[in-house]
Amino acid sequence: MCLDGVRKHKISLKNLTNSEKIPHSVLFVNGEIGEKCSRNSLSITLNSEYRENCPVSQINSEFKCLLELSVGVNKLTLNYCDIELSIDLNHVVSDNPKTVTPLYIVAKDHDGTFQARERNSPENACARITLGIRMIQMIFAEKLRAPDGSGRKTFNLSGDCQPFHSDLSIEEACGMTESQLWSFFARELIDRMPDCQNRKFVAFIGCTRYHGSKDADYSYESIRAATVANAALASGGLALLGSGTLFSWPERLCDVRVYLEDETCVPLDELMDDSGYRRTFGGCFATSLGSLLHEMGHIFDLAHCDEGIMGSNCDRLDQMFTLKDFHTKYGSLPKRKVPTGREWGAKCTVVRRPGGNVGAFSKMSHSGGVYFTENFLILLANHKWFNESTGLQLDAGLVFNAKTREICGKYPLKLVEMRNVSGLVERYWIISTSMDTNNVYFTFPPHIQLIKCTIFCIDVFGNTLNLTFN
Repeated sequence: MCLDGVRKHKISLKNLTNSEKIPHSVLFVNGEIGEKCSRNSLSITLNSEYRENCPVSQINSEFKCLLELSVGVNKLTLNYCDIELSIDLNHVVSDNPKTVTPLYIVAKDHDGTFQARERNSPENACARITLGIRMIQMIFAEKLRAPDGSGRKTFNLSGDCQPFHSDLSIEEACGMTESQLWSFFARELIDRMPDCQNRKFVAFIGCTRYHGSKDADYSYESIRAATVANAALASGGLALLGSGTLFSWPERLCDVRVYLEDETCVPLDELMDDSGYRRTFGGCFATSLGSLLHEMGHIFDLAHCDEGIMGSNCDRLDQMFTLKDFHTKYGSLPKRKVPTGREWGAKCTVVRRPGGNVGAFSKMSHSGGVYFTENFLILLANHKWFNESTGLQLDAGLVFNAKTREICGKYPLKLVEMRNVSGLVERYWIISTSMDTNNVYFTFPPHIQLIKCTIFCIDVFGNTLNLTFN
């Protein structure tokens, strides 16, 4: 019975509905309590036999939690005071043959340890990467989800992270640029891994080493300059990242919240700080997990934009999973800056300052400012790695007629983007289709100059056109 007398308590879920199909194993629970009482005790359980739950983050009326789903029907039960809410969730693993394979790259003359004070074996690295990429799998689905529970699409994983023993030596790796590392490992994976046509790889370099910044203010640029065998590049079938911040990643789902909220100071003379200038272990975890999300966006054909995950808002994934107020303490910190220009092309992570659209997109995303812009949501929703395609649709081509400035496809078009030489989306056109209109053509407006740009187009079955004009 309620200790405060007669109250009409209510438990509401923001991102889950009864009988919803969930294509990922990590479950994010986000909801609110109506009419709180003094006891204010909320418990969340998943399946009657599963009682070891992850910590619930609860501030005021809102709560968040991460849980691990089993394949099949799972019963989620929430208890608050004298009321209970139960829903069924069906975890269905996709049979899409196009998969993502996580790897931990071990140099040929290296023992595979990454830079950390403890628990830094290849096994520890693979456990952390597996958890991280499963969280990313869930984030994509959350961002594509409609309010009614439909549209929850994401990529299919080929399995847990495994070590990949490279022919590259530590000395060679430490002397290479990011682009050189990406090119070497991309060729090596194509030569040695089967079925590369239907696989995309997410690989972490095990021999990344930070040697201490000589810059007294420990700027992001100086920290990067003091780190060797490091990368944050993605294109085509490979997203390549360094292991410099794996020390801040957990190995268990139940530790995610604790690790995100960890305000232990990073020893700047010993470990790589990539925390969006927060200088904390939790900041490093949030920022590097956001970098992984950003780079994986590139292997799914996303370009850069001014805002959101593919712009300047990839540092703050902690805002999505915790309710701790980090903004008051860290909100005015400078943004990370990375070199831009034609030399880097689409592989460069361009970070730009937020503009006036941040508030609007934050409201749209319902996730504390962690969002994909609308053009990227449409692109992902139609991408072949997010949908199961039939053989008939796989080879359907898109063509561009230079004389008429027209894109023509066999199937209805969904999105056309115009990207500049730095890989930044400058304009885009969303193409609506209905029972009455199958828009298989798109003509560029006459005032649009197709010079020094790339046009990108995707149709309803994920077929794409990527054409560069000099």
